[in-house]
Amino acid sequence: MNLLPNTPLLLQHIYKLLGITQFFSNDSIYSKIFGRLLCLPLYVYYFYTHVTFSISFYHSNLVIILIGRFIQNMINFTYILISLVFFYKRSDKIRSSLITLHKLNLDKNTNSWNKWMRVILVLLFASNILQFPFFGESFGYAFCSCYTGTVFLFETLFLDDIFSLVLIKFKSINQQIPSLQHIDELDNITHHYCLLVDLTNEIINHFAMNLLLTFLFWFGYFVVTIYFALCFVTLKVVWWRSFFSVSAFILYETQWLFMVINSFSQIQIEAEKIGSHVHEIWNQFTTKGKIDRRIRHLELLSIRLFYIKVELTVNGFFNLDWAFCHLIIAALATYSVILIQFLM
Repeated sequence: MNLLPNTPLLLQHIYKLLGITQFFSNDSIYSKIFGRLLCLPLYVYYFYTHVTFSISFYHSNLVIILIGRFIQNMINFTYILISLVFFYKRSDKIRSSLITLHKLNLDKNTNSWNKWMRVILVLLFASNILQFPFFGESFGYAFCSCYTGTVFLFETLFLDDIFSLVLIKFKSINQQIPSLQHIDELDNITHHYCLLVDLTNEIINHFAMNLLLTFLFWFGYFVVTIYFALCFVTLKVVWWRSFFSVSAFILYETQWLFMVINSFSQIQIEAEKIGSHVHEIWNQFTTKGKIDRRIRHLELLSIRLFYIKVELTVNGFFNLDWAFCHLIIAALATYSVILIQFLM
């Protein structure tokens, strides 16, 4: 059984190679061991390269540049180390949740959200990676930076793949409700909706700590990028290469934020539609004066749906909606002012 049916096979293999998914379709002991160990050679080589070439990272004589490089490299190393731990701990839980999601036979001819955001994100990532041959950096620095960015990117694509499956389930429910003829069928579909909401909250909980970590490091990457940009302005060393590099990374980070928030926002919108559909059916009966025991039961279903919500939050720290973008922009503006005062 393919737990990610809408994900290309090549992309699924990349997830396994990077350790993002450490499970296979079957339950054999050999598959479990192989899934856990497959990603280790790359991670061991990354840690070895990071330590071996750490001295060569700091070849600039400018102190402000050295500070930025040190913070950037510590962010990269910490992100990879903690991510590897989270990937290992959440693997079985995600597999179990995907199996349960697969058993909810709700799919109809529904389309996932547009893939253009994924394509733009990958192209912006490629524009950042392809710059390294022109910078004259050591292989160790290029590998460490590229590997961290690669794990960061494909973790985002994996999250998008899972929540696209969840979105398809919600869309399927919303498509089926208007065509239902009996209250019993509506009762059954609302029961599936409640199961899907619980499963969605469970999946979000699996990713909660990793999302918190990712947003923290995303914010750190963005602040460091602004720091380097201000350094170039302060030192009056603004080359077209530096300008393109900083601009490409800021565009990539911005697109990443919009893509992640859009994924959760789409689910929230679809999950809230079912309540409106049930109210419309209830209004059709009440306007005709057909108030009986079944309609009273329909009213109870409506109340039940009112209290069952998808909780798009990261362990209560913040909500994953567009309002969160406002907080991020305000925080970045604040830190930009602090950096300007520090450097000027």
